Amino acid sequence: NVQISDRAPAEYWPELVTERGGDSAWMKKQRHWHALPDQWHLLPYEEFLAQRRKLISRVTREAFEQLGHDSQSIPIAPLEMVAETSTDEASLATLLDRGYLVPGDQLDPVDPEWVVDAVVTEDGTIQIDGVHEFDSLDDAARFLEVTNVSGFEFWALEKDGGIAPLPEVISNGPRVEAAS
Repeated sequence: NVQISDRAPAEYWPELVTERGGDSAWMKKQRHWHALPDQWHLLPYEEFLAQRRKLISRVTREAFEQLGHDSQSIPIAPLEMVAETSTDEASLATLLDRGYLVPGDQLDPVDPEWVVDAVVTEDGTIQIDGVHEFDSLDDAARFLEVTNVSGFEFWALEKDGGIAPLPEVISNGPRVEAAS
């Protein structure tokens, strides 16, 4: 998503297809599971949305039916365990509360071409360029006009001369004892 940035689908999709070798099996799966209509990358946006809604409904129904047929063999983790170990889209407040981020941490975009001065403040915000403060990862990313990925996907923790994307930060465990 960071490589795609804000380019139009008509621009990046043919490149992606070529990069994947034009594999028709891959293309068929990609279009099916992502609910992409024929020639989706060339459709006007509103028409794309109308066609995609129908396809999303079909894919969702198909997946639900598959689960229904095989539900006895699918192990389901307790809800508490899933919530505790999930790394999907953790908020800034959660990252701070659980000790994954601490005040003073420097944040950088995952894309190394971006140069941004962002720091986690004592107040639990992200401050960009020493002036602009944001209460969420998303708001800080949107300030930089990033609209194609979430703030959680966009930001990384600067550490040891490199960066660690936030999902990696979480997988490495808390750096400090969680706040009570």
